[in-house]
Amino acid sequence: MPTKRGIEIAVGDMIFVGIGRSKTGRIKEFLPHPQFAERNKGLTARVAVTDRGAITVIDQQPTEVPA
Repeated sequence: MPTKRGIEIAVGDMIFVGIGRSKTGRIKEFLPHPQFAERNKGLTARVAVTDRGAITVIDQQPTEVPA
């Protein structure tokens, strides 16, 4: 399964949304996630809004993406 760091994921990419990799969505936009940085010192994240839902993407974490 290919992976990208969260910061490498861009608008238009496909990403798994939900549990079990049964649902994928194409990213339409990103929204800020300020509460994540407040609760997790040293980490940043954004919310990836897709056509099938939304998911938090941690900028430095490897994320599995559909092939």
